[in-house]
Amino acid sequence: MLKTIGVTILLLISVALGVASYAILSMPLVVSTQNVAVNSTNTTDSTYPSNSTVATTTKQKTPEKSVVAKKIAAPVKTEQTPATQATPVPAVPQIPFEQLNVTARKALVNILCSTQSGGPLSPISGSGVIISDNGVILTNAHIAQYFLLRDFNGQKDAVECLIRTGSPAYNTYSAELVYISPTWIADNKTVLTDQNPKGTGEHDYAFLRITGKVDGSPVTDRVPYLPVSLSENNIVGTYELLASYPAGFLGGQSILQNLFQSSAITTIQEVYTFGSDTIDLVSVPSTVVSQKGSSGGAVVNGFGTLTGIISTETEGATTGDRDLRAITASYINRDLKAESGSSIADILAFPAQYTQNFNTTIAPKLSEILTNAILKK
Repeated sequence: MLKTIGVTILLLISVALGVASYAILSMPLVVSTQNVAVNSTNTTDSTYPSNSTVATTTKQKTPEKSVVAKKIAAPVKTEQTPATQATPVPAVPQIPFEQLNVTARKALVNILCSTQSGGPLSPISGSGVIISDNGVILTNAHIAQYFLLRDFNGQKDAVECLIRTGSPAYNTYSAELVYISPTWIADNKTVLTDQNPKGTGEHDYAFLRITGKVDGSPVTDRVPYLPVSLSENNIVGTYELLASYPAGFLGGQSILQNLFQSSAITTIQEVYTFGSDTIDLVSVPSTVVSQKGSSGGAVVNGFGTLTGIISTETEGATTGDRDLRAITASYINRDLKAESGSSIADILAFPAQYTQNFNTTIAPKLSEILTNAILKK
């Protein structure tokens, strides 16, 4: 528990918008007549559109009264800062916003998963970040779980997930699952069928690997990426850039054709831990990014490195009433080591080997867990 620290589916499939206790920010695709590109203004977040047919990933929402993370009060005890020291002054961004923005958007991807036909599964749109030039993508488990359902219930290629880039997003790459937290799957196996899914962000991470272009050709060039920062200096007041593919106000057709990247500069307002004194989760004020579809979006520091990914959102009547929660890259690395014995660096060095091992030994069981939960077996 958290403690506070201080398409392609047929466009007729209806998809539910995920909301979580910290509401999951992956967004069900919504197909409708609206054609709105949300990339510049703050607007009130929506829940399940009555006329929608495609869902987008929604940031998981954090319940206002059910605080699951422990807030770390200043001075913050981290590996770099002993508890007896004063909290250091947050670093001013060293790279101009325009440059940070361009770099982050080049590494940002939209993950679009669709189903062949109607049924218990809904298509979903979320975000992710490329973290190596050989095409490893970091995203949330509540998005990547769709990769475990490719041959859902014995139907070959029942679910297809594509990696999209650009603004507006367009189909660019195919990908496969490298690793997803088994703990998250075990603890959240009903998220895909819950009407109001909740989450804390704990264990909510996964790694994907680009396998080729959508036309079947290989990727011959190194892809743009954001290096990962494992620093524990996620200090209250530190400037961060958020970037994602928010889609909370778009219909499914618009998500397919007019899904734009959004980004915003903000500051960390609270830090949290799932354990004792490590910074595992950060909270930032509401921005244009505070919409469904932003799950897995990038949190980038002023030095151009990825410090975390968007995972959940607190509940509120308007975007101004909510805040985003992002799990830190350092937390993901610690949790990955605890679960698998490997680090992010290990995965980045040998993604093909990790992919083969995981999909041979672990993924089949996780797929069975999800399938049984969806079919209520």
